[in-house]
Amino acid sequence: MKQCVFQIALITTLILGCKGADEHATSEIAHYKAKTKKIDSLMQTLVTDGHSAGIVYGFQKGNYTHGEAFGIADLQSGRKVDTTTVFGLASITKPFTAIAIAQLAEKGELLFEDTLSKYFPDFPKAKEVTLYQLLSHTSGINEWWVGGLPEDTPEDWVNSRYPHQYLQRMADPYLFEPGTKYSYSNMGYLLLGEIIEKVSGKNYSTYLNDHLFKPLGMENTNLATGQETYDRLARGYHPKNTGDSLAMAELEASSFIAGSLKSFGGLKSNIGDILHWSSALQNGKLIGVDVLEHMTSYAKIVDESPVYEARYVDPKYPPHPPVEFMKKDGYGLGFCRTEIFGKTALWHSGGMPGYNSLWFYFPELEISFVAFSNTENGLMPVFEQVMKVITDEGL
Repeated sequence: MKQCVFQIALITTLILGCKGADEHATSEIAHYKAKTKKIDSLMQTLVTDGHSAGIVYGFQKGNYTHGEAFGIADLQSGRKVDTTTVFGLASITKPFTAIAIAQLAEKGELLFEDTLSKYFPDFPKAKEVTLYQLLSHTSGINEWWVGGLPEDTPEDWVNSRYPHQYLQRMADPYLFEPGTKYSYSNMGYLLLGEIIEKVSGKNYSTYLNDHLFKPLGMENTNLATGQETYDRLARGYHPKNTGDSLAMAELEASSFIAGSLKSFGGLKSNIGDILHWSSALQNGKLIGVDVLEHMTSYAKIVDESPVYEARYVDPKYPPHPPVEFMKKDGYGLGFCRTEIFGKTALWHSGGMPGYNSLWFYFPELEISFVAFSNTENGLMPVFEQVMKVITDEGL
């Protein structure tokens, strides 16, 4: 009899425990639905108020995934944006380039400590610049439009077989001594793309397809060629006349240039693929979790200061003022890292003619957020409000 009483008590405990777990799960889902409902409203205002032709975003927390789209993908045809629409990623390409370098490092085919002299021996200061510095924007390598390319540089030099040969002949190849400061360098990532090709024996696009996109089933992600049609791709726009108003009185199409941005900004994708990539990355499906931890920690300069304390300020091109609600805003190896309303965030943004993109992952909250606009800076007017909602500051 005592045994029967014990079994009944155990069954009752299990039932009540399951009921409690179910109620907790239901409460959590309701909480995230409330978040995404508020984000829906904010995103829709970007279109209704004229900040962007089209907007799409995705939110993921565990088994809860929400995606929503607003506005127009192509004003010429009237095609609407939906959650499968493809956008230019711009600089969200950089984390993919960094992952490819990390994969090759895990295979022992290169080292983060390798210097440029191993790959491009004639590059100025080649023995002083490491792959770590290229990945963390601490190499000091100048942007091509500032450094001054040689006169014989062809128009499509970025997509030439050896773009480093033009960069190494810049009139002013460095902003500062390698490793001593932090300054965002697209050209550092162009060199990393060429190193991927040199080490792997595959072109950049093929390597990413074989080692990142295919293994994860990312069928909507690839390198733009510049010859894209607009059957699934959102056409990019910029304001024709803005005046003093934030809202756009009129939009005109931007030429699609992502095909020339290669390993520093040339990928295109949709929110489903990027949410899937974000989850796979955290689960160790692309690189080891220890390597990811290293890459998403703050990078350091040679004196061991974190990069957010070592920004290089060029008087000719001063950086944008810091965003007040983003503290310790810095960089790791291919990933930005910051604190938003007290919550750690790994992230990257992208911007180029016609497109604005955001990817965030909040480790403490285990939330991924992706948003795309097909208008320059189209996401910025509600950026702070969305971050408040995600971090529970605004809900």
